[in-house]
Amino acid sequence: MAVKIQVKRGTKAGLPALAPGEYGLATDTGELFIGGPNGNIQVAVLGSDHKLPSEQMPTHNHGAGDINSGILGVARGGTGKGSFDVNRLIYPSAATTLAQLGFPAVAGSVLRQGTSGAPYWTSPADLISALGLTNAAKIATGSYVGTGTYGASNPCSLTFPFMPQFLWICVRKNLKTASDNYTPLDTDCLFSRQVYQDSVDRGHITSNDFLKYQTYHSVSVSFPNQFIYFRAQNNTIFWYGTDADTQCNTDLLTYYWIAVA
Repeated sequence: MAVKIQVKRGTKAGLPALAPGEYGLATDTGELFIGGPNGNIQVAVLGSDHKLPSEQMPTHNHGAGDINSGILGVARGGTGKGSFDVNRLIYPSAATTLAQLGFPAVAGSVLRQGTSGAPYWTSPADLISALGLTNAAKIATGSYVGTGTYGASNPCSLTFPFMPQFLWICVRKNLKTASDNYTPLDTDCLFSRQVYQDSVDRGHITSNDFLKYQTYHSVSVSFPNQFIYFRAQNNTIFWYGTDADTQCNTDLLTYYWIAVA
């Protein structure tokens, strides 16, 4: 004989307090409940569309102190801002306030901060001064490939991050291929030209003045008929010679330079 098992049932309003673990059905709403330690607990039941009916979804009402619109302040984990200026750094200017640091006045500036107060920008020159490095040596290096041109109408030029006191330009041998019909010389890897600065500030050299310098072999053997002409403008040095070799601009050769101040 089949045994029918039924749970307690009745209208939702008349459903009694169920024992812990006991089921009860609200016959008027179709809702299912189970007894809990502190009263009846509704059991979620999927609808015919296999979704939880909205009336069975949990609800939450925001208190008066909750933020459900507008801008969330820093104290609540927000920024206190509706928008920010792009590409500007953000820092806490107060315990509950965020601010943005302005752009530096000088390109390449670095960010600094004292033992207190807001961070600030420092230009490279001011940083060197703050570090006590105003009299420190400066060195820059680089290379270029010769084009074969020379003379006053075809000067070479190099621009440095500072005005050099000395400039060495040298060429390595065996940098051309055999098809160029170039025969490397033993002196190619030794030959260098050194420019001596006439004064620390080069104030006497104008933008149109080329000064004449004699070139030197690395073993201090002078070549009296080889001269090179230089001028300086800001941090750029221009020079030319009477032939491409003297001008350090032989076609397709790679030249390496070192500038020191």
